[in-house]
Amino acid sequence: MSWRTIDNAKTSGHNRATGAVERIHTTSHESGYAIYRYFASLMNASGRRVRFRVSTRDKKGAYRQLAPTDSQLHLSVVMCWNVVANCWVFGVLHGLAFGLLGAVLQYNRHPGLIVAIARRLLAIPVIHFFDDFKITELFVGGKEGGCAELYFDKLVALLGWRFDPKKSASGAVVPFLGTIEDTSQCDSTGILEVSPKPNRVASALKIIEEALSTGRMTREIATTLMGKLLSMSNCIMGRAARGQIFALKELATGAAPSGSLSEELENNLIFHKSLLESKLWRTIDLKPASRKQLIAYSDASCEPGTGPLPEVIVCWLILEPHFIGGVVKVPDRVLNSFQKRKQYIAQGEALAPVLALHFHGEVLRNTATLIFI
Repeated sequence: MSWRTIDNAKTSGHNRATGAVERIHTTSHESGYAIYRYFASLMNASGRRVRFRVSTRDKKGAYRQLAPTDSQLHLSVVMCWNVVANCWVFGVLHGLAFGLLGAVLQYNRHPGLIVAIARRLLAIPVIHFFDDFKITELFVGGKEGGCAELYFDKLVALLGWRFDPKKSASGAVVPFLGTIEDTSQCDSTGILEVSPKPNRVASALKIIEEALSTGRMTREIATTLMGKLLSMSNCIMGRAARGQIFALKELATGAAPSGSLSEELENNLIFHKSLLESKLWRTIDLKPASRKQLIAYSDASCEPGTGPLPEVIVCWLILEPHFIGGVVKVPDRVLNSFQKRKQYIAQGEALAPVLALHFHGEVLRNTATLIFI
């Protein structure tokens, strides 16, 4: 069992009394993928092997490592119930409270500074997301680890910060922000494979299956599930995981009432259950210039029809060396599957490239395709 002081600054009212005009700046998975691709382009140009060594680091009790100033310690008081003495007890917290709104902004300046120093002075390719860091370098072998990893650790130790050794990882396959990044096949295939951690998938599926079996979902559960699904959407092909989440978002934000599942929410849950079970994990091409290049165009029109629904026509065209394409009228049964609205131009524009992939998959296979939508 682990013990920590109570950090609830929401109930105490501290967060309601906090205001900020500053914004938090972190990074994204895409920044890390761009580093992989840049390294791969350099190695391919020189005819050398592309082997990565990736290291992740996580601060140990990050907020606790950043203490308030002496002049503000009298404002850093926490309270908890002493079950032995049967009374409330108070104490000074020599660190930032996790639940304090201002703690996030105050803390996040520090990893940002660490990354800036590491990049500018030591040329270390590192990114961070709050207290999580990822260092990417070309594999050099050796028992002591990579050069970038070694000197990043020395820098952080010099600045007085401590990492959690249990959460550190190094190698060709590492977890970062709940995503498994597999670089082991980059040298032979030029492909980076990413997938969500299995426990994340299992956790989301358990929530979905329980909601579908009971026919009910609370706002708190919807908020938790939406966070999990959005986080894992980075690991799924295309933007498929963001397409059917509108009803879940309405419940999570309070725009829809808690309780029984609406038809739209039930469809959202069924969609994501099927998507996660299909395991359509994302692959990222690190050698796009070596693949056949194709350009495709797609468009859609939405005009008044003879019935209650408009007439939506989509078309696509794939240029040389094939010069093939197609035109399709979207059936009313497909339009009825969307939320009811006056016009469906956005849906038509989204369907056009999908139909190009459906009808001409063999042509587009193993190509780097740029689609103008």
